[in-house]
Amino acid sequence: MFVYFCVKQASYIMLKQLPNFFTLINLSLGFFSILLSSMGFLTQGAILILVASVFDFLDGFLAKKLNASSELGKQLDSLADMVTFGVSPAILVYFLLASLPQIISPYSNYIVVLIPIFSALRLAKFNIDENQTNNFIGLPTPANALFFVSIVLFLENSEPLLSKEVTYKALLFLILVFSYLLTSKVSFFSLKFTDFNWKTNQLRYVFLGLSLNLLFWSFFLNIQVLTLSIIILLYIILSLLNNIKIKNEI
Repeated sequence: MFVYFCVKQASYIMLKQLPNFFTLINLSLGFFSILLSSMGFLTQGAILILVASVFDFLDGFLAKKLNASSELGKQLDSLADMVTFGVSPAILVYFLLASLPQIISPYSNYIVVLIPIFSALRLAKFNIDENQTNNFIGLPTPANALFFVSIVLFLENSEPLLSKEVTYKALLFLILVFSYLLTSKVSFFSLKFTDFNWKTNQLRYVFLGLSLNLLFWSFFLNIQVLTLSIIILLYIILSLLNNIKIKNEI
């Protein structure tokens, strides 16, 4: 009986720590992504960030399902996200920029430092703001990271849509825009469903429907790896339109 009780308690404790274990996997994948990107394996580094995003989702999902949310888990999640979705994508984009024609200046590549800087600010604000449950204030750091990851995967494995010179300038511009969005006061809708009512989830259903359409057409246009960036752009546009709608209703 005593042995059974001990085993049961140990299993319970291990189960409660499962979300934190997944968070540490997320962190580890971000670390190895940095190593791979630094060695020139940009595709592999980008893929690890994609896999890490799955564990980032699972740790939060399990924490709620297992009722294992804690202050430690909250802080650990932010620290892991800082590495995986702040530093890792910045390293990835830096080496991509370095591989393109340096039409402005090699020092322009250092603009990637804005990604971890504004990601850190975004994560810190999220930790102290208790109002970000149904909506996010500022672009979520995983969305920002995955946007650039998708672009890197496309440029590394497909024929570019633009010239290398234009691509270089476009990347610098996108870094500036997305860094602003991270700490902006724009409200971005959450994809969490509390119910399946059309009226309360209309924006979510529209987004999911359009995303599925984009995925479908991406196979015909042969831009599958770029679809994630397009979906995140769609998410941003719908959020901006929703902000305008709310302001007009007030």
